[in-house]
Amino acid sequence: MENKSFFEKRNSPERKLLNIERVFSVKVGVHKTSEAICNALEGMRVKIFDRAKTLLEKIPLSQEEKEILIADITVEELGLLDQSRYDAIRARAIGSTVSWKGEDYVIESCLGEDGPALREAYKNQPKDDWIRVGMEGVKIPPGNLVLFRVVCGEDNLPYLDTDDGGDAADRFDDHVRFTWRLRKE
Repeated sequence: MENKSFFEKRNSPERKLLNIERVFSVKVGVHKTSEAICNALEGMRVKIFDRAKTLLEKIPLSQEEKEILIADITVEELGLLDQSRYDAIRARAIGSTVSWKGEDYVIESCLGEDGPALREAYKNQPKDDWIRVGMEGVKIPPGNLVLFRVVCGEDNLPYLDTDDGGDAADRFDDHVRFTWRLRKE
């Protein structure tokens, strides 16, 4: 029998990485500027933290409307241990195959605009629910690499926030959830 690594076994045709359950259909390119995104979210009574506004100004935005699928997957579901580094999480996720509703998809990195698009689409997020966007970290003052974070706080209010976890060496608990784009295989 061929000796395969754990990762190769998890992605072999005989066994998919995992069957995912939480998938969101979101639209990107609806709002053409960071100001338009802020206006739309604030019109929905979403609290946008200042750092999230700064991050919004630094990311490219699609100028064409497009519907995408975003999966919500924990570090543990990716087969990684507690306190895994962000570079290991991205390496495990991106390019992996997952199954949803009987169809196979390949995981891709989220783009920055996916965070605000998810915040807009995820209207019934449960209280005290936090999701980080599996995107490439973006440097904002004072120099941290940050990710978007989509939150429904303890006060049951929706937020668009940031997470300082965008550096390759940042570590995450195994219960932490990241979103990833899905591409039909």
